[in-house]
Amino acid sequence: MTKILLADAHPLTHMGVQTFLAGEGYETIYAAKNADQALSMAAQHQPQVVILDVDLPGSNGIQLVCHLMALNYPVHVIVFTAQKYQHLAYICLQAGATGLVYKTAPLEQLLNAIESAELGHAWFPCTLRNITFHRNARFGAPEDKITRCERTVMSLLLQGKLNNEISALLNRSPKTISAQKKSLLKKLNVGSIAELMLLMSIQTAEA
Repeated sequence: MTKILLADAHPLTHMGVQTFLAGEGYETIYAAKNADQALSMAAQHQPQVVILDVDLPGSNGIQLVCHLMALNYPVHVIVFTAQKYQHLAYICLQAGATGLVYKTAPLEQLLNAIESAELGHAWFPCTLRNITFHRNARFGAPEDKITRCERTVMSLLLQGKLNNEISALLNRSPKTISAQKKSLLKKLNVGSIAELMLLMSIQTAEA
């Protein structure tokens, strides 16, 4: 029988998913509340399927996907999240995930993703054509296209600094910081700071 590990910080999600999957015949379901616990339990119990949220205490879920892929046994990872970033499907694919299911979707979609993973197939909430588009889309920019000033702003943004805080730290006008931030996101082809953080987390995990 397929062993499943569910990594999610929300108790109600654990309860709902475990109850649903138990009703579908999945009895061996381990529960983790953060990334470190999930990685430890995966190494110990070696579940065939790991279901995880993007937002996890200790580490974001995309970094966890990369770490799970590095374990010395075959595992299928399904990202189960309420987040709907523009490039999330691409990011999940690049990190090594087998599937992506939104929490707003019926739980039957999560079951479909698990069954697809058991058969060795990917499952995403879009057509194969759209997934192929995401794989081939320009995501990220050559290093020489990002200016030194933009790189400094990016570093502070990734630390969680707000525009006005960066403005004060760098002694630049808020308008200048806003323009550099907008230029940076456009060059990296991401739509938000949250997407930028996910992109950087993949590069950090793969380094």
